Amino acid sequence: MMRRAVALAAVASAFRAPAPQPRSTSLRSSTEEAVPRTNKPSAAMPEIPAGLAEPGLKVPQTAWKWPRQWPYGRDGFKKPEGEEEKIVDGSKVFDENAEKTFRAHLVTHLESGAGSVLEVDGTCSGQTYIPTESGEELWSPPQSVTRVDASALFGDASLPYPDRSFDAVVLASAAELLTDPRGTFRELWRVLKPGGRAIVAFSSARFSPAAHAAQQTQTWKDYNDAQRLWVVGSYFHFSAGAPAAAMIADGEQIATTMWGAGWRALRGYDYLDAAEDAGKDIATKVGDMAKKATSSETPLFVVQADRAYDVSSSASAGARMDAALWNAASMDEDDKRMCATRLMECLERYEPNDEMRRAALGAKAAANLPPLYETLKPMAVVIASPLLAQFAANVAPKYDPSCGAQRYALREGLGIAAPREGFWKPLGNVTGSLSIDDKLWLLLDCLPHYLGRGEDIDYVPPALAALLRSSGDSGWDETGVLPRAIAVVKEKLPDLVEERETQVLATDLACRDFLADALGSATLSEAAAKGDAFISWMESQDKFALKEFLEERKEYRERAEEQADAAKLDPEAAAKAKEEKRAAGEVEAMLNAIMAAKDAKDAEEKK
Repeated sequence: MMRRAVALAAVASAFRAPAPQPRSTSLRSSTEEAVPRTNKPSAAMPEIPAGLAEPGLKVPQTAWKWPRQWPYGRDGFKKPEGEEEKIVDGSKVFDENAEKTFRAHLVTHLESGAGSVLEVDGTCSGQTYIPTESGEELWSPPQSVTRVDASALFGDASLPYPDRSFDAVVLASAAELLTDPRGTFRELWRVLKPGGRAIVAFSSARFSPAAHAAQQTQTWKDYNDAQRLWVVGSYFHFSAGAPAAAMIADGEQIATTMWGAGWRALRGYDYLDAAEDAGKDIATKVGDMAKKATSSETPLFVVQADRAYDVSSSASAGARMDAALWNAASMDEDDKRMCATRLMECLERYEPNDEMRRAALGAKAAANLPPLYETLKPMAVVIASPLLAQFAANVAPKYDPSCGAQRYALREGLGIAAPREGFWKPLGNVTGSLSIDDKLWLLLDCLPHYLGRGEDIDYVPPALAALLRSSGDSGWDETGVLPRAIAVVKEKLPDLVEERETQVLATDLACRDFLADALGSATLSEAAAKGDAFISWMESQDKFALKEFLEERKEYRERAEEQADAAKLDPEAAAKAKEEKRAAGEVEAMLNAIMAAKDAKDAEEKK
């Protein structure tokens, strides 16, 4: 039986790749705020390019900037004490002018004759803002309008409608009341048809009737009117908009294609601070704001975005992966970014010359990441996020969320479920000296053996059973492949001081050279026979070969850790570190050239 007597750096296959160093990107760093937390006037916002100007437009789709993570505290979206069970009393929020302006906005931004529209009423008044008759604008009203109160979005934030039910969704005076804004906006995304538009309108908090103001969340009250455009924009972005694969695209690609978000064409409108700002200096604009602050006219703000169209089956691996992660409620934005970066690296190593296979495998793996993270997320308190993301990216191509046996094995291997005597508990006893990342690699190699077993969670695959014993139903003994491999390492390398090194080498070799060969074994005796062949191969290796395997394994791990540390999961940091290293090399080369010239001159003078 031929053995893969290869260095462990090469043994680390595509799905055991070191954490990649992300490519350069134009995205901002994690230290930036999603929305300014000061009371700066809206005049500080960037000017609208002339080509994008339209009535009321304050923030075009190219001007939004976001942090890497959801920037709000959990307590900020609790309903005020004493208001938990109440609903608003039906008092109007918009005055006559604001209503007229909003209807004009809808005529402009709702497709004429749209098939179906969902209207969410934040005042619970039953009032509609959607025009019901055609006007001079040659615009036709929607064919059907479904109206619900904002109370339907409280609690679990779910809407009682099938996926892709509506051509548009309109929320009026509701954003300020949401206790789970990300969940709500995920629901808006879900019930919209691809290309459908969500339009969110709100007014200044100081114009809200008492009952409506009492229902507003603390997060909403913490910001001024202009900043709330960014707050609502962040609800869109952090619900189904955070790019995943786009994070490893270069800045030009992001700017020109704009793929990488479940929401497209995100825009903010301020109809009280509209076009008259053009050409005014800052002092004049600030003075205008002071006048508006005392005005009796109700301001109107609108933020809207379109649900992205479906990604075609012929799209690139990155685009298809990104589409699968748009609406992943179990994954935060950093989770998506880290997993996408690592998964892209895995795919490039796994299928370097076949874009179609890489795209198909990437789409499958990305679709597995959200359910996989539902299991992994509780481990974030004990496993560093970068390591968890690397593990998830490695597992995803081999994971089947519908396989109960594999799903439960993952929980046992992580310690989420109590490990049983059949396999996971004795495996923990045999490998007690391994570090947590070593154990994750071991778990990674064990999981594929459970595929195809359905809901049979008591099943122990023969290859895994043989890893610990040659007969019997549970526990481990000295006849198992792994205990025997550890004994061989100890015999041939008696100078190893750390038990961890012994277990690492034996486990790595057993996983890569035994478990791979024994995959699919029908019986324990069949798998044990393959284990005997593997042990014979190990015994045939001299101590120098095993020592070389161990050293190369350690070097591989160090390189992986150095890459992860240098990148810090931040494309900009990775690019900066690379540039600093390049610049330092140039300086060193220049100094060496100067010293060489000086030495040559000194030598010449001595002659």
